[in-house]
Amino acid sequence: MAAGARRLVFCTALLAGAAEVTSAVTLSENFASGHLDTSRWERTLDGDFRTQSAEVVATDAHAGFRLRLAADTVGARDDTTKHIGVRSRCAIALGSGPSLRFTIDWGPPANGSYLEAAVVLASQAVANDPTTTRDWLSVGYVGVPPGRNARLIVIASADGVVRTLYADGWPDENRLGRPIRRAEIDLRWRGSRLEIRENGQLVHTASADGALFNPAYVYLQLASHSNYPARAVHFENVRITRGDDAATEVSFPSAPDCDEARAK
Repeated sequence: MAAGARRLVFCTALLAGAAEVTSAVTLSENFASGHLDTSRWERTLDGDFRTQSAEVVATDAHAGFRLRLAADTVGARDDTTKHIGVRSRCAIALGSGPSLRFTIDWGPPANGSYLEAAVVLASQAVANDPTTTRDWLSVGYVGVPPGRNARLIVIASADGVVRTLYADGWPDENRLGRPIRRAEIDLRWRGSRLEIRENGQLVHTASADGALFNPAYVYLQLASHSNYPARAVHFENVRITRGDDAATEVSFPSAPDCDEARAK
């Protein structure tokens, strides 16, 4: 089948899946139990590390908990990028016009060069890096050499065709990045357009044809190059809202039944 025909079938399937989901609901994960719930989340790992961890810890700023991902890559192979994270055990039916909101605490680290903290929506469940698959959307921060600055980046792959939807002005307007600490990111799909907000401010609206996957697995992920001492990023308050008036809020679904993920 030609690539154009494959993409047409793929997008048609997405629209059909979106039409099935009509309930207004917010799926929420705030790690309130104080530990990583393995009925909802599964660890992912790709590459070699000196040390690595994925654990739920208490927040510094307020009462509550968050996911901490940490990696030490000193002495690791320098020909691969390392990934560590967690993946939702259930695929989430996003419907049409959903939003994805979450908070990243970037730190910043003493040296954030080539450190990445991202949430990835992907059509496949894998145990390593979801961006090695064909259909995914990644949004988060990547460190800009040589110091503590970072930039917001949104990348999508549809049927293996990768597009950068937003790069925070890099490289022409913002080669040095900017200071990032704790930030809330909000993605909202409006038909074929994707609105990208940071801390409540609209920063970009991108064409997002083919960048909404129904259903989708949710990945929270850290990526690092080799030979960096321990660095950590934190994720808080991950929320997916489907429907325009999401008065109902439920936890992320649990395996093996995944009933909430398929709720109509």
